[in-house]
Amino acid sequence: MHIKMKLSLFFIHHNNYTFFITLALTKNLEFFIQKHEGVTSVELEGEEKDKVIVIGDGMDAVNLINCLRKKVGKSDIISLAEAK
Repeated sequence: MHIKMKLSLFFIHHNNYTFFITLALTKNLEFFIQKHEGVTSVELEGEEKDKVIVIGDGMDAVNLINCLRKKVGKSDIISLAEAK
């Protein structure tokens, strides 16, 4: 049995280059995350669209964050909790 989880991620922008790359990848990022097994929804939040809320059933949060770090750069998990 899988537990439906809510994962909050934050992307850290060290300079304007990373910021513009993230803005350019916004739609691709959503598509990239939704391709992972178990992900049911993806929402971008924050003024700079630097916070991502991922909800999924049976998703591998560690694998997802590692893939995102390769694609976007420095990313941190804010929280991982059971979705309500």
